Amino acid sequence: MSKPTRWLWPVCVVLLLTGCGVPHTRTIHMPDEVVYEPLLVGTWETTVEGRHKLTFDVSKWSDDDNSYRFVVNAEHQKEPLCEGRAFLSRIEDSQYLTLGSADNNQQVPRYNTIVVDEWQPRLQVRTLNRQWLLRTLKADPTVITHQIFPNGDFLITATTEELKAFYQKHLKEGAAWENFVLSRKK
Repeated sequence: MSKPTRWLWPVCVVLLLTGCGVPHTRTIHMPDEVVYEPLLVGTWETTVEGRHKLTFDVSKWSDDDNSYRFVVNAEHQKEPLCEGRAFLSRIEDSQYLTLGSADNNQQVPRYNTIVVDEWQPRLQVRTLNRQWLLRTLKADPTVITHQIFPNGDFLITATTEELKAFYQKHLKEGAAWENFVLSRKK
């Protein structure tokens, strides 16, 4: 894997900003929990590892639903890093942005969920901390349904209700999260 590719793929896996996130096979929301927030639409940017500038372009998927299209681009890359469909949901007092791949050929769908903490003046989000989750799973493998692969990668295979309960339970645990800030591109 080339040096840029080594950091680009993990970037696409979670919020497409970091290699810290955790993929899962189901969305965190039920259809009636999906909402549309116009503040999300636009171009957001951030810097990863202090040097890789990324832009996150968000637009409405279509006029007849509440989902978004997202495209992630990296500075000095001709093709998008990744793109797909996103859903914003409100569950209790929390907001979640679930990202899904545009690759319809996947045998098992994969999603990543981001907690949205603040919309303005900057987009403040957080993803599950991969290392925290690995330690948690080692301490109690039954904490959430998952699969660990021989190469060390893992996938949460929990039901929507189990996934939702897990996120809600750990929302206030600081060590469980990686925090990120995106600024609206001018």
